Amino acid sequence: MSDPENQKIRTLIARADSLVVTDPQLAMTTAEQAIALAHDAGDQEGYGQGLCSYAATLFFQSKYSEAHQAFREAQQVGEAQADQRLMARAVNGLGITSPQGTTHKSAVHP
Repeated sequence: MSDPENQKIRTLIARADSLVVTDPQLAMTTAEQAIALAHDAGDQEGYGQGLCSYAATLFFQSKYSEAHQAFREAQQVGEAQADQRLMARAVNGLGITSPQGTTHKSAVHP
């Protein structure tokens, strides 16, 4: 993957993250672009971080189950890549999207 491609993915993720609360629809579209670019480039970190951004947009639209699924996929990517930063972000998302009464262990490891 080229540096400009990598930078574009990171820029899209940062933009999506900055829009999550103020314009969730635009944030979602931006996160989807980052996910697609990262997938095509084989950039697993970018793909996982894009999933976390996408999941956050779902959370702020009260789509908790869908957000939980996206955070779960991001966690799996992080585990496969041994990416501690990505896993931490994904597990945090799993915590905030877990149904009430779910224990930490069952939220993180189904």
